[in-house]
Amino acid sequence: MVSKCHGLPLALVVLGGVLHRKHPDEWFKLKDQIWRHVTEESDNVKYILELSFNDLPHHLKSCFLYFGLFPEDFEIHAERLCWLWEAEGFIKLDEEPFEMAYLYLQQLIDRSLILVSERNRRRIMRCRVHDLLRDLAIRKSKELNFLHIYDGADHSLLTPNSRRLASHCGFRRFVSLDHSDMH
Repeated sequence: MVSKCHGLPLALVVLGGVLHRKHPDEWFKLKDQIWRHVTEESDNVKYILELSFNDLPHHLKSCFLYFGLFPEDFEIHAERLCWLWEAEGFIKLDEEPFEMAYLYLQQLIDRSLILVSERNRRRIMRCRVHDLLRDLAIRKSKELNFLHIYDGADHSLLTPNSRRLASHCGFRRFVSLDHSDMH
């Protein structure tokens, strides 16, 4: 793993998060699948990160993609994030939704996709996402029309089919745009 990942800590940690969820009997099958696609010329990190996303259960994929909405290097209040996930309908309502959201967050942390920035006793207070994982969330979100980020450069790049829109360029600039074709 170390040689194929070129010793890159993020790739190793995320790959470890994928293997952690698998039974040891599955490791050899997964190894063959991974190394078949990872060559000296390929971008190993991107493939391994993509593999970690594809390995997520469906209910965690939306939660992970949601991290793409936040600006780079942004520390996210865990409680606020859980309320947002609940408001978006990502949380199964058959149990305590807020506790279920914390469980989902913990599962993403256990898979090494999300980093804990601050804990208070055992409770997660703040978290963040690594830049490369945020890029993956944004790239996958565009493919799935999950979200679009408006950076203020060109309003013609707004995607009318996207279900969520984040604007990190300032409220006034965004509000001044024509949103008539947006959902």
